[in-house]
Formats: sequence, structure tokens, C-alpha cells
Amino acid sequence: MSAPVLKRQRGGCFSSWCQTGWYASPAVADLDNDGQAEAIFATWTQKGSHAAGQLIIASSTGAQLHAVSLPRSSAGWDGALAAPTLANIDGDADREMVIGTAHMGVVAYDLPDTAGARVLWGTGRGSYLRSGTPVVCLTPPSSSATPLPPAGPFSIFMPLVSRGC
Repeated sequence: MSAPVLKRQRGGCFSSWCQTGWYASPAVADLDNDGQAEAIFATWTQKGSHAAGQLIIASSTGAQLHAVSLPRSSAGWDGALAAPTLANIDGDADREMVIGTAHMGVVAYDLPDTAGARVLWGTGRGSYLRSGTPVVCLTPPSSSATPLPPAGPFSIFMPLVSRGC
């Protein structure tokens, strides 16, 4: 049995291909804590279409659970090209989805009843490292860490990424 393939159908299918539309890399989480992960992604529209992109939540089988239109501009196309990020940005129990839109800045959507959500990939490709693996923890540089050679007035410390800490 093969894994489901995420394909957003847009405009219909033909004999050998489908018009699939455009969508960003997904964030992945079990939002309702039912043991099945949901994929959360944003779409963008064709230039000149004057249509809004969407924030979409799809089930583990690919069924659309929710869709919200992203803010529209006068640019002739809209949506979000970058992956959304799942985080708790307001300090309540629930998570929010943060999205940088193409023309309308950064927007955040509250995700009700997600206090117990199991976040698998909080942003595109798993983490800000884009490695396909979520970062388990970051170890801040110790006082004995050696900075990179300065190229200007700043010293740069590289955090160490480790697992199982």
C-alpha cells in the first residue's frame, strides 16, 4: 500500500494530468489529537486571476477539512508562497498558524481546541533547518564556544543542533 499523495485538484483532470494549482510546503500536526496527522498548507493563485489564495487543512487521507481565504490585495494574484508555521504566539493554550502572504504581510489564524496538538512538522520541511527532520532541541553556545572569525563589528556563534537532550 502506498502513502497518500497530496494533490490539490484545480480546474479538473485530463487523460494524463490534473490542473493541480499551487501550494506551499506543509506544516504537519495531529491537531485534534486523534492519532492521525493533518497537513496544513497555503495556496497562491495565478497572476492576473485576481483570486485569493487559501489556508487549507487536509486530513491524513487528503480530504479537505477546512479552507480559509487569505487576505486579498490589488496585485492581481494573492496567497502565500512560503510554508506556514504552527506555534503558540499569544500565550493561550491553543496554537496559531502564522503565514507570510505574498502582498498583505504576515497573518495569524487561531486554531481552536489544539492545546493537545502533537506537532510533527511545525513548518515547511520539518524545521527552520529545512532538513526534513524536526529539531528536537537547540543547545546554546557555551562560554567556551569559539566565534567565527569576525568580518566586521559582530561575532557570530553557531548553535549546536543535537537530538535526545
